[in-house]
Amino acid sequence: MSKKLIWLSAVAICLPQTSFAYVDPGTGAYVVQALVALAGATVFYVTHPLELLRRVKRKLLNRKDEV
Repeated sequence: MSKKLIWLSAVAICLPQTSFAYVDPGTGAYVVQALVALAGATVFYVTHPLELLRRVKRKLLNRKDEV
């Protein structure tokens, strides 16, 4: 099976194919914007719950000391 896959891959690489693809600059800017938004959302949704848990922990520990 693997010999067949290697042979088919070699044939696919060696055969020239013409590609008529075009990516305009607006699409590239959209992709960059989406990646930046994804990074920002990830940072927010990872750090926000951690900070909330830290606040709750601080409040609980402070109440124990007061009682």
